[in-house]
This record gives sequence, C-alpha cells and structure tokens, in this order.
Amino acid sequence: MSAPSDADIIAKNPIGNGLERFRRHSRAKCKDLGISEVRHLAETSGATDLALELILALQSISLARVLPSRSGRGTLLRDLSNLVAQIDSGEFNVRSIVPLFEKVDSHASDLEICNALFALVARPTTPPQSGPSFTASFQQTPWSFNSASAVDTSDHRKDVDPILKAEVEDNLIIDHPEFFDTFFGEVTQLPEIATAVFEMCKDAEPSLYTENVGWTEWPDDCGESRVLNWLRRHIDQFLLFANRRGFRPSKRRRCITTPNNPIPGSVSKRKLDVSLAYDPSNERENSNRLHCNWSHILVPGELKSNPREDNHSSTWFDLLRYAREVFGAQDTRRYVLGFTLCGSKMRLWEFDRLGGVASGSFDVNRDGQMFVSAILGFLWMDEEELGFDSTVVEEGVKDIPKSSGMARWSVFAWKSS
Repeated sequence: MSAPSDADIIAKNPIGNGLERFRRHSRAKCKDLGISEVRHLAETSGATDLALELILALQSISLARVLPSRSGRGTLLRDLSNLVAQIDSGEFNVRSIVPLFEKVDSHASDLEICNALFALVARPTTPPQSGPSFTASFQQTPWSFNSASAVDTSDHRKDVDPILKAEVEDNLIIDHPEFFDTFFGEVTQLPEIATAVFEMCKDAEPSLYTENVGWTEWPDDCGESRVLNWLRRHIDQFLLFANRRGFRPSKRRRCITTPNNPIPGSVSKRKLDVSLAYDPSNERENSNRLHCNWSHILVPGELKSNPREDNHSSTWFDLLRYAREVFGAQDTRRYVLGFTLCGSKMRLWEFDRLGGVASGSFDVNRDGQMFVSAILGFLWMDEEELGFDSTVVEEGVKDIPKSSGMARWSVFAWKSS
C-alpha cells in the first residue's frame, strides 16, 4: 500500500483556526506601523519576532506532527524546530519567510500554506554577509541580557526570575485542545496499556479507584508530603499492574520525591517537588536514595495543595524554572515535558527554548483513566518523544584547559544516517 500524499494528509488534518491568533497580531502590527501589506513587515525591526511567532503557531497544529519532514527522518515538526533555531541564532534571512506570511494572511488554502512552508524549509535561510566582520561583532558589548547569560553570571532567583518571565510570558499557550494527542498520541500501545492498568485499579482488592468517587487513598487535605507518597505508591502500582499484563517500558524510570533537598547540578541549588527520572539501577525500590542530579531529570512536576493555583502564573513559572535547569544540564534536549498538580487538578506541559504549551486541566479523581494515561505515557515514551534530539549522540567527555584549571565537557557528534 502506497504512502498517503501530502495533499491527502493535509486534507485529513485541516489547519482550521490554528493560525488566527497570528493573523490578528500581524494585522494589528501593520495597522500600528501604517503598513498596507504584510510583506512589508519583513523590513521592520520586529520582523524576527513575528517570524518566530508564526513558526511556533505552526508547531502547535496537529498537521506538523503527521506531515513527513522535508529534510529526512521524522515529521515536519523537526523542520519547524530547525527553523526556530535558525531564527533564534540571528542568522536567518527574514525576507525568505515573506511568501509564507502572505499565504497565511490572505487565508490561502491549507495546501498553498504548506507548499510555501515546504519551500521555506528547503531553501538556505542565512542572509548574505554584510556589515562588520564576525571578529568586530564579537568584540562589541552584548546588546541584550537573558536567562541564558544569567547562568554564567548571577544565578540568584531574584535576578533570573524576572528575566525568565519576560522571555516567555507572551509565548505561553494555555488549554491547548490537542496537547495530549500531539505529545502522547504516538506512544506505543499507550491506550491499550492505560485501559488495562485502570481496569486493574478498579478491580483490585481493596479497590484503588471507584467511579464517581475517585482514588480511594487520595489525601483529602492535598498536603504535599501525603500527595508525594501517594504518587510514588501509585506509580509503582501502575508499573506492577502493567507488568502483570505483559507490558514493560523499554527503560526503567523512577519517581523522585525530595522537595526539601536541592537537586545537584545547578548553581542555584534548585529544589524540585517531584519528577520522573532515569533509573540507572533499573529498580523501583528506594529510588529516593539513589544519586540523582539535573542530568537525570526527564519529567519535572510542581505540586500545590490549592486547586485554584492551577490558573496562577506563579505555578507555571515554578515549573518553567525546573525546565530551564533541565535544558542547562541536558545539551541534546529539544523540549521538556512536565506537569503541575494543584490539589487534584492536573495540567500537562511542554517547554522548548522559546516558550511553552499547556493542556487543559483535568481532575485526577473525576478522570482517573486520563491520569493513568498521562503517567504511563511519561514512563513509556522513548527519548525522542521526551524531547531529546535523536540526530545527536554523546561520545564521551573531554578535559579542556581554562584559566582557572581544567573543565570537563561532554562531546557530541551528529549521528550518521
């Protein structure tokens, strides 16, 4: 059977209103600047930000997850991620995105928009060299300060947090309706595993879950220590039930619940409420006693006892700070998945290096199978689904001399095809 054509895939996965927010923003910008045509935005100082906004909007639609990559293995989402990196590098020729601007602004057909996008990802996007030389630019004083530069200077929370918030507060998408399908939809056998485990939770003696009531041992006061203990026990139980049905994750992961102990590997001694992490021992037992640092953290989580804090930006930025630590410790991470649990309200998150996307919140007691699906999804995801760049492999470490002594650096290489 032949693979479906691009036109067939596009027809079955319409863009719909996925780009309306970008259209409104670009038209408002045109109006503010007195510009009659959207193509002239490429000549303005905000063109790069607008290009990033468009690519991020395209990343959030389901079509990006099913169209094949124009450059090789994977999906179009990989090409869009590469575009984000090019734009963020400052070496992107913003004029090259004008045809895509125009197609989106004019409400062209989905196929025409995609063809303009295909043309963009297939062409060189680096502008011709002009202006001062690289050496001259390097010697100049940096013109901006962001959370990345703060890592090597002052990593005090009071200094970094306002910078971090300013960077991403306009690039957060909350209550995305297709979040779960986008990030969990390709996890092998997840619906089958989650259904089997959830039914075993209901049929257990004594029952772990009761319809219209919720989880039997859920802490009524939602106190942090009690919820953390509940999470650890139930995650272990989910794995045990799955194992009894013949389902085993390819790699064992452990639940870390040490909110009072800073996680090593961060200058700022950041603490973490809960997380799913690598398990080098391949054992569940006594996972909190095993050594763990930020390079081991796969899925960070933030807990609050009050369900109303689910809608507070302070909760979101707590989780974002954890994601920032993961990016700093894991060089090949393209994005980080995480979750917030406020009272019994859970929300799933994805952060990349420019912003974040969140699912709608759900009540773990009212929608027990959704909770089981989310936890098992995190445990069964492969590394690429967790956000690691599969095209880069770590080859080891190397000691490199510096003024203060020797520094140990990880060495990476592109994976050969």
